[in-house]
Amino acid sequence: MTKKQEKEHEDEIRALNSILLEMKDHANALGHERDRWRELAIVLMKKLGIPYSEEEEPENLIDKL
Repeated sequence: MTKKQEKEHEDEIRALNSILLEMKDHANALGHERDRWRELAIVLMKKLGIPYSEEEEPENLIDKL
C-alpha cells in the first residue's frame, strides 16, 4: 500500500468513526427523549387518576391516555 493509499484509508476510517460517533449521539438523544415522554405520561396519568405500571413502556402509557 502506498503512502497516499494509506493516508486515504486513514481518512476514510476517521470519517466513518466520526459518523459512528454522531449516530451514537443521536441514539443517546433519542433515549433521553423517550425517558422524558415516559415521565410526562406518568405525571399526566397520576393527575388524571389513571392506573399505570412503573415498568410499562412509554408508548403503552401514552396509549392509555
